[in-house]
Amino acid sequence: MKLISLLFFFVYSIHFINAQLIFENAKNKEISFKSNIPVWNVDELQNLYLIQGTTIVKCDSSGKELFSQSIKFIGEVSQIEPINALKIAVFSEEQQCLCLFDNTLSLNGKCKYFEEFGIKNAKLIASSNRPNLFWVYDQFNSSLFLIDIISNKLVQKVENIKGQLFKGKTEIEVEKIIEYNNHLYLSNFEETIFEFDQLMTLSGEYRKHARNFSFLEKQLVEIGKDTIWITSLLNNEVKNYNNENKNIQEFKIKGKKFYFSSENKLSIFTIKID
Repeated sequence: MKLISLLFFFVYSIHFINAQLIFENAKNKEISFKSNIPVWNVDELQNLYLIQGTTIVKCDSSGKELFSQSIKFIGEVSQIEPINALKIAVFSEEQQCLCLFDNTLSLNGKCKYFEEFGIKNAKLIASSNRPNLFWVYDQFNSSLFLIDIISNKLVQKVENIKGQLFKGKTEIEVEKIIEYNNHLYLSNFEETIFEFDQLMTLSGEYRKHARNFSFLEKQLVEIGKDTIWITSLLNNEVKNYNNENKNIQEFKIKGKKFYFSSENKLSIFTIKID
């Protein structure tokens, strides 16, 4: 894997409501891999996890490979969800299962099959801040499940999500779920991101501008082909900025770093908040 400096990516500053966010070009990195990166994620220690063919690979923040493991038995991987520095979860929609791996990418126990929890067609998962808990969206039943993957218990279930949120429009489907600051955010394929509190009470709605979104210091960050949108979670104020890079496929935020994927590359940007 080759590590090179990435220049002339972002040449502007993003002004937040109470802060200034600056992409520091001098600290940017671009890491190239052998093949495309269909699924990837980052843990709290800035370790990278990505799929290369039928292998899961763990790298440090410089791109140095630390461990790799064949995962042919899982089938096609849909999501990788870091739980902590010692454990990650790998979700296969194809096999309808969730498998845990330790920090050396060794399988941790047996994979959990969602049918054990009454889930017919798991489409999306999201790790919870609460230990061992995962959100699972069942597309067949249009329901959200909160499950404890260690004790094999169903903790919470919210039924008829589409009926509650999409007003009976059966053609609309849930596209993404993510937990942030103990609130669950759910987006559809149209123009809304819904926010739920810990009791699964609808506590907020935000206009959706792009498919990809993440969070940074009580800000909702969305990146589209031409535009970056920053929405305050406190007052819904929206600001938008030009996106100078047109090739971003997916992005994630961990700590004060932005991670962008494009084909077989991951670009890492250190950000400074003044």
